[in-house]
Amino acid sequence: MKSPQIIPPTNQQKQDKSILKKFGKRLAHIRFKKGYSLRHLAAVARLDPSDICKYENGTVNPILTTIARLSRTLGIHPRELIDFEIDWPLFQ
Repeated sequence: MKSPQIIPPTNQQKQDKSILKKFGKRLAHIRFKKGYSLRHLAAVARLDPSDICKYENGTVNPILTTIARLSRTLGIHPRELIDFEIDWPLFQ
């Protein structure tokens, strides 16, 4: 029996992962700056703490309504959560 072939990630998958990591770092930075614990943010935003952890670790892609809910809870405009540098040459 052949072992399964490992398919390397595409450039698009690498780009997506990079953006999710940056979003997560931004979310964590703002959360710390506002003095919110992960559990407190989750409770007020009515989200599961494990989901917020996944967003901050860049392992899950939050939907737009979740970004809106997080930003409302943090008292910021949603654009602040996505205000980070993107390595645009990756997109060429």
